[in-house]
Amino acid sequence: MPRVFLSYARADLEIATRVYDALSLTPNIELWFDHASLFIGELYKPIIEEEIAHADYVVALLSSSYDPLKFQHFELCKAMEEQRRRLAAGITDVFVLPVYLEPVRVNIHGFDDLHRIDWNDNPRAVLGALRTTLLHKFLTREAAERRILCQVHIAQFRGIARNAYFLKVANVAIPPFSITHTWIDVFDRELYFEYPVSRPLPSWALSPGMEWETFLFCEHLPGYPEQSYFEKFRIRLSNGEVYRSYKNNNVAAYGKVGGGPLAPSEPPKMLQLGYHDQDSGAER
Repeated sequence: MPRVFLSYARADLEIATRVYDALSLTPNIELWFDHASLFIGELYKPIIEEEIAHADYVVALLSSSYDPLKFQHFELCKAMEEQRRRLAAGITDVFVLPVYLEPVRVNIHGFDDLHRIDWNDNPRAVLGALRTTLLHKFLTREAAERRILCQVHIAQFRGIARNAYFLKVANVAIPPFSITHTWIDVFDRELYFEYPVSRPLPSWALSPGMEWETFLFCEHLPGYPEQSYFEKFRIRLSNGEVYRSYKNNNVAAYGKVGGGPLAPSEPPKMLQLGYHDQDSGAER
């Protein structure tokens, strides 16, 4: 799961909070934001150094409030040091993601050479671009299935002439976990499954050998039948790991919900990820 460090100047807290709110809704991102992640009395400097060293990305919000004498400068220096260390080790992945709220020159070697995006061009597009960049990097199927089976097939309930996608999750060989989120990635959107109050995600732990299953009626999925969803399902576990689904061909013509208590009359609904559009005051 990508770990993201959010760097900003204190004067830009309002926009930083907006970015945090938008990104933290995404279940496959672990976001560190001092306003939400630091607690009173903690020694913040070593914590921030460690968070940057272990981050997959540093999102840097820059404005005229940037000051070489203030703490954001320390964060950016550490981020650029970490980027140089990774490059020296042959790791060429993008690390520092600059977002410019206003034109400003950053007095750190190499920083101004990084491609940036401008917040004022289109805040919604900037948030979308960040979420796209921060997508989870999945294990290969072979590596994943030594740990978790996350398989999908199409079948019908007996007596109901409607096709449904069945998602089955089985613990192969990792410590017990629960499932915290289920969703699909489609058309550059993330659509989340909202379960009935009486039929929530399993809060009990899936031990090795245990499985859980859920379903969605095919016609509820956007773009069906032209689009295939066999590899579009995502799950997040209570240990923070995220897995993608794969097609399962070894199933009977009719499906059942083995570990999950959902009935055909109670399929989960889908909700599109939204965030607050500050300019219009509307929920998107």
